[in-house]
Amino acid sequence: LPPRIAGYFEKVVTALFRRRPTALSSYINSRGFPLFEMFLNHLRNFSVMQLVKRLIMPKPSPDSEEETWQMGRDDSLDKMTCIWGSDVKYVKKIVDKMNGTNDAEFAVNAGELLSGVVQQCSLNHDTLLAMTGGADYGGGMLRIIVDMALPENVEEENMSRTESTATAGLDVLEALLLQLGGYGCVSPIPEGEEKNAGEMILASPIPISEVIREEGILKRIEEHLESDIAKGWRLTNQDGKVVGVLGATRLKIVRVVEALILLASPEVDSLLSTSKVFSTCLDLFFEFESCSLLHQSVANLLVHIIEGGAGRVPLQKVLLTENELLTRLLRCFEDNERHLKAGGKGRKGYMGHVIIVSQAIVHACTDEDESDPDANGEITDVNVKESEFFTLVEACQDYEKWQDFILSTLATETAIQSTPLGGYNSPSRQENLSDDIDF
Repeated sequence: LPPRIAGYFEKVVTALFRRRPTALSSYINSRGFPLFEMFLNHLRNFSVMQLVKRLIMPKPSPDSEEETWQMGRDDSLDKMTCIWGSDVKYVKKIVDKMNGTNDAEFAVNAGELLSGVVQQCSLNHDTLLAMTGGADYGGGMLRIIVDMALPENVEEENMSRTESTATAGLDVLEALLLQLGGYGCVSPIPEGEEKNAGEMILASPIPISEVIREEGILKRIEEHLESDIAKGWRLTNQDGKVVGVLGATRLKIVRVVEALILLASPEVDSLLSTSKVFSTCLDLFFEFESCSLLHQSVANLLVHIIEGGAGRVPLQKVLLTENELLTRLLRCFEDNERHLKAGGKGRKGYMGHVIIVSQAIVHACTDEDESDPDANGEITDVNVKESEFFTLVEACQDYEKWQDFILSTLATETAIQSTPLGGYNSPSRQENLSDDIDF
């Protein structure tokens, strides 16, 4: 369909959703799978994808919160009883068709469709079980998605600076990992229970660590991130300088690594600690100074590791010992100062996230309940939090220099961030009302 015709088609069908839901449900269900395939043939149109998304979105579970459900679902579908969202074969058909296409627009729309479905599934939903399970649950679609997102052979067609089938597969893989880790739209926690810090909520028939190991996902990630194809990407920036390009593929691979960190799984952490993936992501963070999306993802995974407690010691060792994080953070501030003195236009792009990571390290090393009011952010004997993480920090080569940095540069940056807009706290409404005003 031409895009304009597809847009009008969506409006007409949406009107039927609201005005004739029962009749439309009967018609769609009577036409069955062949009608679904007709829709898939036009999925490269965004309007058609939106229609399929409304119809295939899983029904809410009885114990899911209504407000959470309605974030991703049209209210007009409450009276619809479409079988597309209750039969696993419909989702499997999307995965198969997405895997066999070279049409980037189709793949991107299919990826958005599948990601939306995954985010709305509870962990015991048939669709999620089918996407993460073995033959009994639909043939292990997770492995198909992994092959689509991270092909074994790194070639130019699957390493793209822009959107592609591989980036669409990475979006779906990220959504699956986040849902398995309890970060989806629909809470997977049964009523009355709480998720403990560092505990992965995983109902998948196949543990994700097993898939990572069997499919060699981390090795594939490493090869894609360090490929010569990506290293050859260049563009001319606004200052007329030729600089490297991160690209959509590498950015979304880093987001998958972030999702693996958010799982907080000891098995996954163990696999990550013995690979170069984590170190490569950190190298990219410092290499690309003006890529805020990259900085956000890497800073988020760093903070989760730093504040993860004793359960994340293997990754904390990689971070502080093998990658010398303290030294690299200090070097960032020194380089930024030289950059500003040389007449640079504003501070370097990653400095905001460098400050966040630095503050997270200080926070993880100090005990707020026993803090010294005169410490000014310094890690002292009074406020130190005895932990394996602090032992690792204390053993770093530049620890003494780090202490001076906390008292001077970082304290200044923290004070600036803590200052309200305008330089002072505005009075509250209650304070204004209580003041005596002479007219």
